[in-house]
Amino acid sequence: MLLQNARHPVNIGHLVMGIAFLGFVVVWATIQADLVGGDDIRWLIPVPWILAGLAGLLATTLPGGTPDDTVTNDRDDTNGGVR
Repeated sequence: MLLQNARHPVNIGHLVMGIAFLGFVVVWATIQADLVGGDDIRWLIPVPWILAGLAGLLATTLPGGTPDDTVTNDRDDTNGGVR
């Protein structure tokens, strides 16, 4: 079996929320392990949202789509759109 295209389309919403969830788990584990405390926690809480938003922006702006992602126009303009 030959793989023509090993990449599959990415659902950007799932990507963003997955990164946010993973980030909150890391923040929670960091706080539970007493690696940060006090005023440092208030700067650590927004980091997952920022990273998830950055990943979403990169996923929407970087080229990487397949040629099948292009939209085609099936309208025949030579006859006023009538086939």
